[in-house]
Amino acid sequence: MNTLNIDIAKNQYDVKNFKGIAIVIDFFRFSSTVVALLQRGKRIKVFSDEKIALDFYKANNNYDFFSERKIDIKKYDNSPYLAMTEDIKNDVIVLTNSGSKAVNACINASVIIIATLSNIESVKRYLSSKTDDVLIVPAYIFYDITNSEDQIVAKHIADYLLSDSKIDVNALKNEIEKTGRIDFLRRERDTADKDLEIIFSLNKFKVVPIANIRGSYADVRDAVKKETL
Repeated sequence: MNTLNIDIAKNQYDVKNFKGIAIVIDFFRFSSTVVALLQRGKRIKVFSDEKIALDFYKANNNYDFFSERKIDIKKYDNSPYLAMTEDIKNDVIVLTNSGSKAVNACINASVIIIATLSNIESVKRYLSSKTDDVLIVPAYIFYDITNSEDQIVAKHIADYLLSDSKIDVNALKNEIEKTGRIDFLRRERDTADKDLEIIFSLNKFKVVPIANIRGSYADVRDAVKKETL
């Protein structure tokens, strides 16, 4: 059993002042998109400010752009399915409503991890050698508190990290389904069903995305790859 001290952020103040290991969870769909991109070996920059992201994109023609926002550029939706299947450039910009804001808000964290169900076993293995306090950051606190799936998943992941128990994906999915958020995603996004298949896949990927804030954006690398070099 892990002896880590793990808490879940309640507000933005908790996140911005935390100095340990921050684990950002944006369940629909930032976390899965980033994990899928990293699994394919893409180099990722996560922006929180739209204007800065667009200025960077327009000045650098070797990037693809992932965002669910309505932006008048050639881009991909914030979709893990598209991240896995499209012919994507090696360098990628990710700009989302909540997840990218949450990452860049962890300004005092010693480590910033991006996690979801599809890489949580690798995250747990990475944390097994760590002693810093851990704060799970449900990204909805940076956008819309009705996006309750982040909080639900945060609780399940906290329990998993603190014990030898497994995550009951069916129970988790049923809990989220009751909120109406799955139906909402299906109404809003063409790739929803394919995205959901990836989002609810347990340990599909073997990467641990580590974000390093570089001023106006965060670079994302794979801790697993670095530790095996």
